[in-house]
Amino acid sequence: MPFARYHFVNNKTNLKYLFCSVFYLLLLAAGYFIFPAMTVLLLVWGIIFFVARKKGLLDKLSHSEQGLYHFIIITYPIFETIIKYLLVENVIPGSWIWLNRVEHFLSAIGIQMLFYPFLKSTLIKLKKLEQYIFITSFTVLVGNLNEFAEYFIRIGMNLTDVYSFSSYYSDTIYDMIVNTFGATAGYFLITRVQDSYEKALLQRYNSRIK
Repeated sequence: MPFARYHFVNNKTNLKYLFCSVFYLLLLAAGYFIFPAMTVLLLVWGIIFFVARKKGLLDKLSHSEQGLYHFIIITYPIFETIIKYLLVENVIPGSWIWLNRVEHFLSAIGIQMLFYPFLKSTLIKLKKLEQYIFITSFTVLVGNLNEFAEYFIRIGMNLTDVYSFSSYYSDTIYDMIVNTFGATAGYFLITRVQDSYEKALLQRYNSRIK
């Protein structure tokens, strides 16, 4: 690639990440005012993304995978902020249960995609079923860690009486079930992108040899 073209592309990429960084900082501020604990989630999200970029893991993804990755990395925090606002402010009365389910479903997809660059080198060595079991189990594990965090948050809020704990029992079970569904949806989304990319490569190869 000529130096001038490389310089232009590199500057364009840096401007894109600069814009995303500014937007992300604004989202952090909004998240803090809506639900302070959410700032921790957004910070961890951003740190993991920048680590993946710094290590060059994003460059190892196909063009289609990169498109899906960046789409989810950008849109998930936005959806999470909106849903958290609707929940905290009770904008839609009686919507807490189903909004919480939507939140966990999208979270599972987001978590899976966030860690995908770190897991791809392992996944490509596995068969389809093994890939599904591995990445779904990993996503559900992260979801369970979130349930542990919620448990300790409730202790910190002094919700330690039997009624308070028992009322969250079914919620935790449903969250774990929805996490599994979300992880499954995320897996099929990733494999769909992989399959479409492989078909495109095969078609390009066949057109060249004809």
